[in-house]
Amino acid sequence: MLSRTTLWFSFVLVGIFVYSNSYGQGVIIGQPIDLPRDLSVNHRTDDLFHIREAEIRQRQMDFEGAEMAYDNAISLFPQSADLLIRRAIFRQRYGMVANAKADFELAKRLNPYALDLYGVNGSDGIAKVIAYEPEESLEKLETDQRIGYYYEMIDRLWIQERIEEPKLNLVENIVVLLDEGELTKASSNCQALLEIYPNSAIGHDLLGVVQLKSGNLKEAILAFEKAVELAPDYAIAWYNLGRAERQRGHSYTAKYYLDKAIELQDDLTKALFDRALVSKALGQTDEAIKDYTSVIEKGGAMFLEAFINRGLAKKLKGDFFGALADLNFVIDNSEANAELYKNRGNLNFIFGYYNEAIEDYSKAIQLNPDYAVAYHNRALVYFLSNFMDSGCADLQESASLGLESANSKMPYFCTW
Repeated sequence: MLSRTTLWFSFVLVGIFVYSNSYGQGVIIGQPIDLPRDLSVNHRTDDLFHIREAEIRQRQMDFEGAEMAYDNAISLFPQSADLLIRRAIFRQRYGMVANAKADFELAKRLNPYALDLYGVNGSDGIAKVIAYEPEESLEKLETDQRIGYYYEMIDRLWIQERIEEPKLNLVENIVVLLDEGELTKASSNCQALLEIYPNSAIGHDLLGVVQLKSGNLKEAILAFEKAVELAPDYAIAWYNLGRAERQRGHSYTAKYYLDKAIELQDDLTKALFDRALVSKALGQTDEAIKDYTSVIEKGGAMFLEAFINRGLAKKLKGDFFGALADLNFVIDNSEANAELYKNRGNLNFIFGYYNEAIEDYSKAIQLNPDYAVAYHNRALVYFLSNFMDSGCADLQESASLGLESANSKMPYFCTW
């Protein structure tokens, strides 16, 4: 049997139509909705008694008695946005649309976050009130995964007898130095390689990698351009050129070069991964998801990173169920990561899985005790679950860690 929370979200997400009221918020009109379980913010014993009475009266079809019970609760706590929302939903369900709208508007004036937080505006509204932060660290591809492709390329060239042993040894030595972070030595070895083999595309490409890792973007691009000039079919050099242009902020140029790399080597998953990042930055979310899916299907070292980023892209698109499925897979198959737990907590929050959301935020905080966003979002779930003291403690902690959105919410949630 579906839970009350699940049913409530189903009503919200499949609302018949949205009425845009005078302050520009969407309020579902003409279709009954229900509140998630334990939505009892700012309540005490007396008004909880009246709420329970209102629920009993509704089940008995005593609508006049139910409205009177809500009225009594609000008379005790006239500043409670939650009580007003409860009465508004009751009124809306039974055809008192104008009165319901008035309650929604008053709740909004008392607490500008109320309609979003309590789900009146659906999942998009809840997503707006949750604190987010840049997720770049989850999008990056680790250096050792990039360098790993050179080992694969070296093996392939040796097997195909396309590189002589002295050159192979020099190239392999440079790759090892890059892997170990010895950039000065790697640079010297690149120069030595190019003195012997001045037209070596691999040599210029590796020199570009050294320059890119050293922060010399202009020099890196020149080296990569020389590499593709010498070997137009050298997919990795095209990939590196695209990555450098992306770093320079030239997204369309970067995508052109990444397209070229993928055309030359369709199993070059790191190029697919970076092209997905570029597509996402350009707002082409569907294309990004397609590339992440290709990376997943091809497998390899970036398998989990692709799952992570596909989940983030799905969340950006509004496919919260798909995002949750991807993050569940990653968390089940990787080391503990505070950002992953925070992101899954956000999705559980959106779907009304409050216990699960609190567990995820708590795990994120355990892994990173200074995680202001996790404290902020756990506070909101605590408010929705009627744990006001815990919510305010978390909101205060988030504010003390410098999160401005926590400061802005304090007057509306923690002044009772």
